[in-house]
Amino acid sequence: MGTTALTTSGLMTTGTTTGTTEATTERPRAGRFGQVSVRTRLTVVIALLTLAAMTVAGVLVYALESRRIEAAVTEQIKQEIGEFRLLEREGIDPDTAQPFTNAQSLLVTYLQRNVPDDDEMLVV
Repeated sequence: MGTTALTTSGLMTTGTTTGTTEATTERPRAGRFGQVSVRTRLTVVIALLTLAAMTVAGVLVYALESRRIEAAVTEQIKQEIGEFRLLEREGIDPDTAQPFTNAQSLLVTYLQRNVPDDDEMLVV
């Protein structure tokens, strides 16, 4: 910036002023992660993103597989109930050669004739 001053002799002088800057010896304050290297920060970010992705994938697989397993179990239960009802309607009691008259003989005969699959178990 230029400044103009009028002197007592009536002459004008023009001068320029310059701003001065002070050099400081203070280091800028380190932020929250200022002491941690870039490599470490990148590693932490990648690890957190991987953790988030694996968590989402795990929840998705759990939801899908639990639905599939529930549907399969429901289907197997329906099959067993259907077989039991068929024995009740059309089955013949091997002791009397007549249709079943009581629940105990029907249930005992059903359990004796039922052959569980490899992934099934009969509990008496």
